[in-house]
Amino acid sequence: MPSVLRAVVEAAREGNAIVHRKHKRAQQRYGPDRTPVDEVFAVLAGSVECLHGRRWLPAGAGDVVCVRRGRLWGVRARRGGAATGAATGEVRLLNLMFLARPSWCAGAPSVPTALPAPWWRRLLALEARSGFDAHGQRVLPIAEILDLVGALARAGRAATGGPVRPHTADDWMATWIRAEEVIRARAAAGLTADQLARAVHCSPTQLRRIFRSARGTTPKAAITAWRVDEARRLLASGRWTATQVAAQVGFATVQRFHAVFRRAVGMTPGAFGGRA
Repeated sequence: MPSVLRAVVEAAREGNAIVHRKHKRAQQRYGPDRTPVDEVFAVLAGSVECLHGRRWLPAGAGDVVCVRRGRLWGVRARRGGAATGAATGEVRLLNLMFLARPSWCAGAPSVPTALPAPWWRRLLALEARSGFDAHGQRVLPIAEILDLVGALARAGRAATGGPVRPHTADDWMATWIRAEEVIRARAAAGLTADQLARAVHCSPTQLRRIFRSARGTTPKAAITAWRVDEARRLLASGRWTATQVAAQVGFATVQRFHAVFRRAVGMTPGAFGGRA
């Protein structure tokens, strides 16, 4: 039995989960592999990439992922250079490992999801209550972790049927979380604001209100911001031309990409790539 699994099993016998914080100047690659335990993985600082299905998805500070036992899983540094593939910047990670019933993460984020500030504070407050068991492992009661994940899952559970109007603060937050997840997964494929609204079962008008409240911006602006950030990352690598980057991040035309990028960054994509 692997040492990590053995430690988690020992902790589970006492109703505990193991808490790990990892501080690295350059986060090394883990996996992909099938995780032998259940995990809640959070990015405290820096930026990594997480494997979901067959795709590596970006996960920055404030993102959380819930991974069920037996699922293919991996994490690696975001690439900082075309030739070396070196990671840049400090990375701090929080990993909660435990054993639970198979249904524990139903509805919880399985792809990197940015948590709103209140939920992030709840996660860090939970970690702050951790102690040590007889084996010297830093631990938390599994029940407390599952309570948090269950509340998050209820808030983020997708609505069924046609467009709905969220009525409570939890409903608004749940819709926002789902929308941010869809942006990360589909913006590069040409996602529009109307498509985003349909994906989260919300009317375009209501989704604009939610984004105005949560981010002070519109869904369209949030999609564009993701594309610009991703374009900056790709251009900085030096591996791609502006035309190639425009296609990869979901802009319909190169001309549109140049106009949006220059307005957001203050220089053309070509100038930005040349500076990097």
